[in-house]
Amino acid sequence: MKRVVSVLGGFSLLAAGSLAICTPSASAISGTQARCAFDQPVISAGGPDVPIPGLSVSVNNTGTSTRKAIVQLSADTCVPANSEVRVSYSVDGGAPQVLGPANFANNQEFCQTHTTIAVVSIPPGAHTVRPFWRLQGAGQASMISRCVTVELNTQ
Repeated sequence: MKRVVSVLGGFSLLAAGSLAICTPSASAISGTQARCAFDQPVISAGGPDVPIPGLSVSVNNTGTSTRKAIVQLSADTCVPANSEVRVSYSVDGGAPQVLGPANFANNQEFCQTHTTIAVVSIPPGAHTVRPFWRLQGAGQASMISRCVTVELNTQ
């Protein structure tokens, strides 16, 4: 019985070791590809798209062709009655563009967490991605806690 257990144990270790060698490594988001901020910026209705403070991130496409990156934006957002917060994204300081769902948050009784995703084309080299926001409607909106991440497979 001991030999059977030893053989099975040895085979299990061998199988686990070869699985670890044959499996590609997992990707992680580097520190420059994720940002969070915790102050409370406020915007007024009727203004242009403005950068969401504290959420500029950098990404490096080490390939030789343009690649698609996933941008995730999440924030505790407070929106006044009859209004909505719209989002867009800028790459390398360019004009903000709608690259995914744009209606980020509508009026609710209390501030709520909202999350959205966008797909951004990233050419070879190092680039900066920054989310923007504006308030359509009336009054003022704010964000409390907020984070953005950019995920790019560079292989």
